[in-house]
Amino acid sequence: EDEGRTRVLTTTHEGKFEYAAQLYPVVASLQKGQRYTVSFDIKADRPMAVKVVAEMQDAPYTPVGMFPGPYATLNVTTRWVKHRYTFTAQSGDKGPIKIPCFLRGFGLGTIWVRDVSLQTK
Repeated sequence: EDEGRTRVLTTTHEGKFEYAAQLYPVVASLQKGQRYTVSFDIKADRPMAVKVVAEMQDAPYTPVGMFPGPYATLNVTTRWVKHRYTFTAQSGDKGPIKIPCFLRGFGLGTIWVRDVSLQTK
């Protein structure tokens, strides 16, 4: 669901996989070796953990190097909080990237994401 520049993801039942419910407001192509900054604001209807990834849109869903591991876990609260990540793309020149991609397959609730930005450094 899209409320203007704010994207909304509501999970109403538990999924079998964490990737069962996804929200990715930006699909872009990245250049391997290029530095990027991704920023966004996020909040939830209750405190919850939300995984965020940056990966290829299609199988095998290769991470692009936004985090030291394949994802980061955000402790999201009911207040808007800005997050900013600067990274060097490790892959991404072979197709579209879901960046950032929020995973909420486990757990019930609603998250809101706004002001998503992807910029080169």
